[in-house]
Amino acid sequence: MSLVRALGALFTVAATVAAPSLADEWAPRSLSCEGIAKQSGLLRCAGPANTEIKVSAPDGALLRTVKTDPAGHVLIGLKQDEPASISLETVDGMIPPITLAIAPRNDDFRLLRNLECDKVDARTEEQKALAIASWVKKRDAFESF
Repeated sequence: MSLVRALGALFTVAATVAAPSLADEWAPRSLSCEGIAKQSGLLRCAGPANTEIKVSAPDGALLRTVKTDPAGHVLIGLKQDEPASISLETVDGMIPPITLAIAPRNDDFRLLRNLECDKVDARTEEQKALAIASWVKKRDAFESF
């Protein structure tokens, strides 16, 4: 009887070691990203769990390295001066790299010189009216509590 138990335990150990775990079977075998692929944007990328990913410029220069969490996710914040495209590849090179096009961000702005910044209000009359209306709503809501 003890021989049967020993063989059963040995078989269980051998099967566990030889067979891939369910987590390995369902683990992503590629990299993917979604989100705002624009300078100053944010990407949510997925890949294998606990994997280091190199973020590189088109010329191959390493911009930074990020690491996926235990669920295989990582957030990648894009800089304001991010290149027009970036490549993502795992440090171990076991997964094919991906390349993402990054849209430029050209926000309108005004440069005001020779003014004290605390005395300048760059808001339009519409924006000021909206801020006042919002403040009134908030005040009224707090008074009702």
